[in-house]
Amino acid sequence: YATAFLLVMVSVAAIVVIRSLVQNVRETLVREARQIVGADLVVQSTRPWTPENLATLDREIEPGVVLARTEVIETRTMAATPEGQGTGRVRLVELRGVTEGFPFYGRIDLEGGAEFSPRLLEGFGALVPPEFLAEMGLAVGDTVRLGGKPFTIRGVVTQDRVQRGGGGFA
Repeated sequence: YATAFLLVMVSVAAIVVIRSLVQNVRETLVREARQIVGADLVVQSTRPWTPENLATLDREIEPGVVLARTEVIETRTMAATPEGQGTGRVRLVELRGVTEGFPFYGRIDLEGGAEFSPRLLEGFGALVPPEFLAEMGLAVGDTVRLGGKPFTIRGVVTQDRVQRGGGGFA
């Protein structure tokens, strides 16, 4: 009887430990999900939003439930250095265009401890990872052509904890 009782005790202890572990993992995932996604809810499309799509979305959102909203556009395009600057290379890159308030959760760390702000992107500004600068032979303050338009590099992203639909911010 003592062996059976000991086995039951060990089994009960194992179940308690496993339940506790599952609960801790669940709580961590919920907490980290907000930071990884950057919001409580993400509605995305692989096609441009039409006015009808946006009107439907606005109708479906209950008044007072959504406290804030921001828009993000992610796309791929070509990056090139202006003639006579950098390495002269042309590379396919992934871009993320954001509006004020992005991200709601998570963070984007910039070199030198600078704080991320969508204002850095105003007037054709760009934030890039250090690998991009090395690959293209550019520095902060230089110009890069993205999709044929000149953008000024205004900072270096050292860590981007907000997940992207395209899979990378490069």
